[in-house]
Amino acid sequence: MKNAGQESSAPECAPPLAPHDAVTEAGDSVVEKQTNKSDAANTEDGGSKAGLKCAQEAGSKPRDKGGKKAKPPRPELKIRQDTARPTREDERCRSVWQPLVDADSLKTVSKTVAKCFNLQCGAVAALSEGNPRRKAVLTLELCKLYFSGQLCLENEKKESAPAVDPFVVPDIPARDILTVAVKDAPKRGKGGNMANIVKLIHSLAHIESVAVDLSWDIIARFGFDSATCEAIMPRAFFDDWVEVAEEEAIHHLLWEQRLHDLGSFYGEFACHNALWDSAQKTSTNAMDRLCVEHCVLEARGLDVAPKTFTKFINAKDELSAYLLECIFREEIEHVRKGMRWFRYLYDRRECANETPTLDSVSAGSNMDDVFHHIVSKKMHGKIKGPFNDEARAMAGMDKQLYDYDSL
Repeated sequence: MKNAGQESSAPECAPPLAPHDAVTEAGDSVVEKQTNKSDAANTEDGGSKAGLKCAQEAGSKPRDKGGKKAKPPRPELKIRQDTARPTREDERCRSVWQPLVDADSLKTVSKTVAKCFNLQCGAVAALSEGNPRRKAVLTLELCKLYFSGQLCLENEKKESAPAVDPFVVPDIPARDILTVAVKDAPKRGKGGNMANIVKLIHSLAHIESVAVDLSWDIIARFGFDSATCEAIMPRAFFDDWVEVAEEEAIHHLLWEQRLHDLGSFYGEFACHNALWDSAQKTSTNAMDRLCVEHCVLEARGLDVAPKTFTKFINAKDELSAYLLECIFREEIEHVRKGMRWFRYLYDRRECANETPTLDSVSAGSNMDDVFHHIVSKKMHGKIKGPFNDEARAMAGMDKQLYDYDSL
């Protein structure tokens, strides 16, 4: 990780890319095109100006009670119902991120992949990769191998040499990006100009890259016995978080490509380290980690997504709005998985009559009390609104878990 004061430059494997084809398609331009007067003089069927005027009047906007033209309703962020994995199944999404996973990128990570002899080793290798693009591509390769059965869960191939020490999970993942304290991070303006949109997308790219690390960290840190390297969580735990890592890597690549489309790159601006600060504060207890990172902070992303969507629409950045809608659907699933495994650990510890979390309330307390206690201890306060109740409900969060006014 770079220290504050170092110069920010484009990552080694992220040369400037040609703008994505979708940017030049109708409706995708981030700059509103000026209407050519000569074009406006005729309708599509070659009609006259008078004919166009009649057509315009026939289709004129309705007026409100004051006689003013009523504004058409703006698009709103919707939860996609057609698929739970749109960034992989949606052709438009794939056309944005797949070109970044090219032959050169795959060749760059192939040596690291070859040395990963089990999932924990692969997780640590991803955490140890500092180049953001390579981290994402390496993640996609490891996930593909894991789900195809070519990357084993435990030490089934002990004769293979590890790429890194699988018993040492880095406290801070490698990141070749200037990272600073929250107070020192550059501020984004509130306006909808493209300079602010670029900074917003840069922030989203950073969040997704850190989310890749968080997914691998929970696997490597809490999924295995630190002494024997044996899995101590169910297979479904690893399946869930490998899938999350895969999706977060795709999300990062989507925003990275948008930055290139707009003449920027990930790393142009300093990034804050708030997400990993909270990860370090929850590095000794899995319930703390799941609660803070995957149920509170990630759910907060569900709350702010509609506002971010509106910013893209106002800036006429339709492609970014479309990508956010696809990502939003998958983020709901990520929070749901966080809740799933928080409940699992709560139930397991209650059955064993153990204390639900370190320095926490006594065994026998209900899950909501444990959740609230962790929030108060690790985040020094209550969860603040406004809340996206619909998205949180889809993620399996009961309102009393986060909305203290409903208690």
